[in-house]
Amino acid sequence: MNEDLIKIAVLEQKIIDLKEVILKVDDAIDKISQVNVNLTKMIAVHENKIESQQEKNESLEKKIDSISDRMERDHNNVLSEIKTLSKTVESFKDEVEDRISTIETGFSNINLKIGFAVTAIVLIGFVIQNAGFFAKFLAQEHLTNPQPSATMNAPK
Repeated sequence: MNEDLIKIAVLEQKIIDLKEVILKVDDAIDKISQVNVNLTKMIAVHENKIESQQEKNESLEKKIDSISDRMERDHNNVLSEIKTLSKTVESFKDEVEDRISTIETGFSNINLKIGFAVTAIVLIGFVIQNAGFFAKFLAQEHLTNPQPSATMNAPK
């Protein structure tokens, strides 16, 4: 029986030793469970943050697309306005060139008229200054008594 008592005592000691190990394993399991709960909470928080950031990113992408579309429309409107203004300026330039051409033609006509007037005045002045000569020339006496000219008597 001694052997049985020794066996029982050894078994009891092993159970006591195992009890401490089991308690330590149980504590480790509790700590692991707490870590697991904390990790789950952290993962849930991070998932919420990620979802929130994705929503913000989608919202920003929509705003960027909207701004890009608006900028493209504004750019096209500006180009259209520039083309319209360019056509207006070109039309205005053509009109100014036509007016300048008309003015130049008018000045040319005025210069021509002034030239004719000056020529007429000079001619009238010449006639008035030489009125005596023209009166003699046109008088009957001159026509009835022609004077021989030097070219008529020149030998041929």
